[in-house]
Amino acid sequence: MGSDLVASFRAKLGGFELSVDLVAPVGVTAIRGPSGAGKSSLVGGLVGALRPRAGTLRLGDDVWVDVAKGVFVPPERRRLGAVFQRLCLFPHLTALENVTFGLARGAGTTKALGLLDRLGIAHTSARYPRSFSGGEAQRVALARALARDCDVLVLDEPFSALDEPTAVTARGVVREELAANPRIVVMVTHATADVTAFGAREVYVVDGRTEPDAAPAPEK
Repeated sequence: MGSDLVASFRAKLGGFELSVDLVAPVGVTAIRGPSGAGKSSLVGGLVGALRPRAGTLRLGDDVWVDVAKGVFVPPERRRLGAVFQRLCLFPHLTALENVTFGLARGAGTTKALGLLDRLGIAHTSARYPRSFSGGEAQRVALARALARDCDVLVLDEPFSALDEPTAVTARGVVREELAANPRIVVMVTHATADVTAFGAREVYVVDGRTEPDAAPAPEK
């Protein structure tokens, strides 16, 4: 899959103007910037949770948003997997059921169990989200995104709830998955370790605008 994800859109968020100009090729693009700059809103625009007031969003020749032409592909029809800051796990489903939701039986279950094991949370497979620690919940959400047969992964602070040894393991799992199945990854992160681990290209968000050449934000 060699198509770029190309976003050029504007959105109004109360008194806040979001202006996104982004080209994400296959590999990892790290979205960085200070808290409140608009990084998670950018994620919302990519996945379809935020509807732009102007502009376009496309994956290669597949147009997801074209405001002028009235095109808006709903989130469930975009070929992507996502990890949100709120994680958005289904509370009535077990960890395994969350990861396999929407997947074919059999092979999907095998892959899900393998991901849970590699991420160090096989013990959660029959448990429900209310019993998860923050780190367990984040890894279940990551396993769910990785299990998808999709072209794009959108990851909003996917390792932020993990201690460093666990984060190292989780990053390794993501690298292995990307080596086996190259994809476009757009990853919001404050951590330099995330950028280094994936050899990511960096794009900064400053006051709601994407600024590829902006100086790095201070670490949190």
